[in-house]
Amino acid sequence: MKIPVPSLRPSFSRRAAGILAVGVLLSGIGLSRATLAEGEQAMQAREFSKAVELLAAEPGDYAAYLGASARYQLKDYAGAETAAAALRAAFPASPWEKKALYLQALALVSQNKHQEAEAIYAAEAARIFSGERKQGIARLLIRFADDLSTEPKPGDLDALPADHAKALELYRQVLALEIERPLRDEISFKAAVAQQKLGSHAEAATAFQEYLAAFDPTWAGAVGSAERFRGALRENAVAAGKFRLQARYELVVEQNLLGQFDAARQNAVDLVALLEKESPDDSTALADARVQWVASYDQEPNIDQRVEAIRDFLAAHPGHQRAPGFAKQIGALYDGAGRPDEAVVAYEEFIAGKSYTFEANDASSTPDPQTGISPAEALQIEKQRALYQIGAIRFNQKKYDDAIAVWAQYVNRHPNGAEWAASQNGIINAEFQLCLDAVADKDEPLARQRFDAFLAKYPLDDRARQILFTLGQIHFAKAEELEKATPPDQAAAEARYRQAIEEWSKLTRKYPNTEEASLALYRTGIVQSEKFGQLEDALATFKRLKWGSWAGPAQGRVTLLSEQSLGVATARTFRTNETAQIKVTSRNIEKLKLSQYSLNIESYFRKTHELGRIEHLDIDLIQPDKTWEVTLDNYAKYRPLE
Repeated sequence: MKIPVPSLRPSFSRRAAGILAVGVLLSGIGLSRATLAEGEQAMQAREFSKAVELLAAEPGDYAAYLGASARYQLKDYAGAETAAAALRAAFPASPWEKKALYLQALALVSQNKHQEAEAIYAAEAARIFSGERKQGIARLLIRFADDLSTEPKPGDLDALPADHAKALELYRQVLALEIERPLRDEISFKAAVAQQKLGSHAEAATAFQEYLAAFDPTWAGAVGSAERFRGALRENAVAAGKFRLQARYELVVEQNLLGQFDAARQNAVDLVALLEKESPDDSTALADARVQWVASYDQEPNIDQRVEAIRDFLAAHPGHQRAPGFAKQIGALYDGAGRPDEAVVAYEEFIAGKSYTFEANDASSTPDPQTGISPAEALQIEKQRALYQIGAIRFNQKKYDDAIAVWAQYVNRHPNGAEWAASQNGIINAEFQLCLDAVADKDEPLARQRFDAFLAKYPLDDRARQILFTLGQIHFAKAEELEKATPPDQAAAEARYRQAIEEWSKLTRKYPNTEEASLALYRTGIVQSEKFGQLEDALATFKRLKWGSWAGPAQGRVTLLSEQSLGVATARTFRTNETAQIKVTSRNIEKLKLSQYSLNIESYFRKTHELGRIEHLDIDLIQPDKTWEVTLDNYAKYRPLE
């Protein structure tokens, strides 16, 4: 085999150039370096004999290696073997030691000393592929991967963000090596966590299950699998992994995120049982596992089961940081399920702190770095919201007095609360609804009393216009009842109509150009025209209405009252031996001119061969048999007559 001349490092060429530049100024050591440089140049020129001569007296591992290589190129294999062995003996820690070893092996092969060369290669192969070397490579990769997966500390602006994808790739490379089981245990778990941090929840869940299959002797398989169904323990149980309990917990987390709630719930139950057996004093781990168990009920349609799970958690961990939130969630669940009374009880228990404990200490009063709100302040805010929600529930139940009492409590106790304005508005809304309830119950004295009180208390409220209109409408509705009574009380009805107009007049004066005033003025015109027959007053009223959605109908009424109109109709068809009667309706017409035309039915039939279409005769071409005028009795301007 032809062995190429070893490549020389560029640093030596630069060093030789420097030596030539300074010349005789160099010391004895400098002259030695010049000789080494000449030896390098001889090697590059393939003048191997000259190189051996120049390098023979040179000290150092590098000169020795070049000399051995030159002997090999001269096919002095024995000399090359001896020189390489001498280098290794003299410089065992040299970076050229391994190169000298391989050169020695090549020289042995060239001398047909295959058995001795094989011994060298076998020893090197054992070293390269040894478990210790693989473990060293694995630890190096793990260190890099751990650095990549470490999140920068808050405020460390110079730190690079974590790269979980690259970390995962390095963990996989480690797993591809032949590493010891404890190290495989650690890296398998870290690889699954990296998948989790990448947001690959399905892949993370699979990775955690694979970890458990390899490192958890109590793992019975995935929920729903045949292995799990059999429920048999493994015959050759594996050694328990260091992260088996944490892997079970993370698996439940991922299954909840994936919506696999049944599997998450079963795995959470198994995890709680394991923790109670193996780590009963680890209250934090038990509480975290039960939190995920409660989370597995998030989409459960049976509200009672969800509430039961939360109550079980609160009974086991009343001091957990999630306990107050879970206690409030019970009220929200009942409220969303349309069970208001149970929701109110749950909210009241949350406000009173009956199902959880909260310790006031330094930690509870320390603000969160992100929100700036301490746990104690956050709990107080949630209690305020719960109190407001109780008022909202009572309002929706139409229990307005109860709603007012709750919201008044909020307004008095929490003047700086986020729902203070909403509570104040809620009180006003509830008082207004009480007014409307009295109207619906037809309790006129109570309705008027409540409306008057509302107007006195909230004179600037936007609903004042609606109240004034409603007060007039109460009189209007009562007047219609009196008219329909048996016998009708027309005088009382007219009095009520006048009271309605009076109330509506207050509205139009106080709140002109509003929608309520538009309707009130239109209704006034209707009462004047249809109930009192005050047509001129009604026309003036309709003409005043220039705003709102009732301006259009009012203009139609103006047109109706002002223009002439005439209608003629017969109640039925009359026979020839009957006296025909016609009905004439008119407005703004004082006299009627009538013309009578006689028709010979026999002559008409002979001409047209039919009796129909008589109304199509052109009477303008026919001389009437009789024409006369009729003066209408009781004529009055704007009044409709029949």
